[in-house]
Amino acid sequence: MKYDKCFVPIPGFPGYEINLNGEVWSHRSGRLLTGYLSKKGYCTVTTMRPDGNRGEWTGGRHRLLAIAFLGLDITSKLQIDHRDEDKGNDDISNLRIASNAENRRNISMMRSNTSGHRGVSWDKRARKWQVQIRSGSKQLHLGIFDDINEAAAARKAAEIKYYGKFRPGYSADQPTDGGAK
Repeated sequence: MKYDKCFVPIPGFPGYEINLNGEVWSHRSGRLLTGYLSKKGYCTVTTMRPDGNRGEWTGGRHRLLAIAFLGLDITSKLQIDHRDEDKGNDDISNLRIASNAENRRNISMMRSNTSGHRGVSWDKRARKWQVQIRSGSKQLHLGIFDDINEAAAARKAAEIKYYGKFRPGYSADQPTDGGAK
């Protein structure tokens, strides 16, 4: 029996509905689809292919939510960014449509990072902290610092300037320009 939660049709996926919790209802089977965690950490569901051909379509629940609630076109190459970097958090307020470049700005810190700050690394030759940020296709050198906190602050200021709302840790109640008027 279908839950009494509000389900809406998923455009391009006839016979499937989804609610804000990411539960997918199949009219074909008359039940909720069970998802699974992909190797990359995304909650994934399998439906019949949206183009009507035989076989199945497997994709992230976050993409189905964006199609149903954020207006993403089913054929779009745009991606879905998780604002808090948690791939398992498919709350609609945590999702936003992004280009590949925008989505890469909000990527988790690399495991090999030893400074504890994105874009901050130790320059052995200078014996100081160097700071970099990528903007478009260019790697920008932001400076060399004696103090790691000054280096981290320089990187954070550059993230505000170059990444805006797609910077790591951004929330909608923060200014995108660092508070400048």
